[in-house]
Amino acid sequence: MSETDAQADVTVVLPDGSELDVPAGATVEDVAFEIGPGLGRDTVAGKIDGELVEKHAEVHDGARIEIVTDQSDEYLTVLRHSAAHVFAQALQRLHPEATLTIGPPTDEGFYYDVTDVDLDEDDLDAIEAEMDEIIAADYDIEREVRSREEAKEIYADNEYKLQILEEEADDEEVTFYVQDGWRDLCQGPHVESTGEVGAATLLEVSAAYWRGDEDNDTLTRVYGTAFDSESALEEHLELREEALERDHRKIGQEMNLFSIPTVTGPGLPLYHPPGKTVLRELSDFANELNREHGYEEVETPHVFRTELWKQSGHYENYKDDMFLLDVNDEEYGLKPMNCPGHATIFDQQSWSYRDLPQRYFENLSLIHIS
Repeated sequence: MSETDAQADVTVVLPDGSELDVPAGATVEDVAFEIGPGLGRDTVAGKIDGELVEKHAEVHDGARIEIVTDQSDEYLTVLRHSAAHVFAQALQRLHPEATLTIGPPTDEGFYYDVTDVDLDEDDLDAIEAEMDEIIAADYDIEREVRSREEAKEIYADNEYKLQILEEEADDEEVTFYVQDGWRDLCQGPHVESTGEVGAATLLEVSAAYWRGDEDNDTLTRVYGTAFDSESALEEHLELREEALERDHRKIGQEMNLFSIPTVTGPGLPLYHPPGKTVLRELSDFANELNREHGYEEVETPHVFRTELWKQSGHYENYKDDMFLLDVNDEEYGLKPMNCPGHATIFDQQSWSYRDLPQRYFENLSLIHIS
């Protein structure tokens, strides 16, 4: 290798810590082929410094590289991303007027946010049937590179994709993924063909704000999930049904334990008499365990001057999410946890090492000072 060639190489780090020299401009797939032809052929995607990327992504010097195949944990994420595209293609086959925004994979499946189309739960079966046809057809999923200006022309009537192109597309070239002539702006990664999706189903329809901002447009969000086989999908749906039967919100309603009306908000239940009975029993049980283990019960106020939260570090890290209020020109904050108040009790007197440890509890919170 000449000195010029050596200067053109970059070094990447593999999962076992070993290093590999590859030519500058090499992609994740090129790295895989350098490791071995079989791995190169099996490459679906990759991870660069922990971030999931398409296999055509260029590596940089010092990058930590992982190769994603259909045996990798990340493969299901890639497959579900492709399933979101299958949904979008099926939707636009049935409703050409639909405007697409974003459709990412999630831990449980995928969703796609759309607008300009009126959808409810009754529409899902027809869309799902169209998805099944697209999966059965096993269309190749092909990567297409276009200039950003070309992409803007394609999406001249789609303000959401235009915003993505303006705010998130850093390069002058962007990528589309194409299946059977249908395309969507996307960075990937995706599986090789729609048939690899195996099995997909749509779960529910809800409303969502564009980019999660309540000041933005309200869109229609369709949730779904996908697996590489019908059997895996059926197993997941059975487990999901069992989980729904155990859902605390469902049980809470059935047993009259609590309610969450709009005046309280998510996570702020009103406990009914049966629910308060359960809470009291749990509290008595926890208090007895605390006493058995040497904890003494204390009580601290729910609001402190923010001087305490600054000292504890909560103010600096959580002030945007803390409830703060001014009283007589002094700033107070609702306590995010009990520990600083307990530490303040401990600090009210001097202790001998013979007195330690001192253990305090308040409701279900514990502090152990030793």
